[in-house]
Amino acid sequence: MGFADEPKSVRLYRTKHLRQWRITFQPRDVYSLFDELIHKRWGQAKWQPKVDVLKISSGYVVEADIPGVEEDSVDVRVHGRHVTIIGRRTTSRSDGRVGVLVCECPEGLFSRVIQFREIVEDFRIQRSLAKGVLTLVLTKE
Repeated sequence: MGFADEPKSVRLYRTKHLRQWRITFQPRDVYSLFDELIHKRWGQAKWQPKVDVLKISSGYVVEADIPGVEEDSVDVRVHGRHVTIIGRRTTSRSDGRVGVLVCECPEGLFSRVIQFREIVEDFRIQRSLAKGVLTLVLTKE
């Protein structure tokens, strides 16, 4: 069963004669939950940035959306097949004069682990942050 064949939302319903509740999930919801449980740093990271991972002839390109984050507050760690992006986003909204109506860009600690099929420890990493996108270029030496 592929993603196209999945239920479109989480459904909660009660059977007519039985006093039982059934909850159905999309498999991608379950995968997301396990990804969060396994790869997030427990008790610390509050959110995960969205990433794109591209394969190029000399290695990989990772682009992470981290708007409002300063370059010196982002740490990139490489271990074996994993690249971990850790950082913190702070805002100036905490002065009490501004009432936040909608907040879709969370603040606080974030963490994202990207797993590759090959060991990337020995790859050379070029890093840049521009217009809210962290770009990592991993190339074989």
